[in-house]
Amino acid sequence: MDRLRRAWEELDDQSAGSTLSWLALVSILRSTSGAGTAPWQYILPNKTKKSPLAPFQAFSSMVAAMRFDMIRSATEASPRARMFEGDARTLTDVSTDSIDLVITSPPYPNNYDYADSTRLEMSFFGEVSGWGDL
Repeated sequence: MDRLRRAWEELDDQSAGSTLSWLALVSILRSTSGAGTAPWQYILPNKTKKSPLAPFQAFSSMVAAMRFDMIRSATEASPRARMFEGDARTLTDVSTDSIDLVITSPPYPNNYDYADSTRLEMSFFGEVSGWGDL
């Protein structure tokens, strides 16, 4: 994984392709890491995985899956999506009965430990160097 990360850092040109490569790298981090992780994203202390995926194979598979999804989405007709950001009680640009899907992601500071759940990713990308940074 470190070789893949260093290669991405060296070749990163801020292009869409570079961003997609970064997304593929991030998406395989947990499955290729030997660190034990719980189903809800937490790192399990003193636990290791018995058989993490091989990084290069996992990366190649993820890129292939992303390519397939992009080709499929470009060739299939889909409804036009519009995104609104704001308080649903006061959105004035939204007409009655025009919403098919609402996605929310509010922070849950008392119910979810964001620092712990992203510790593997933050460490891998050098955002933190120890517990004090979390």
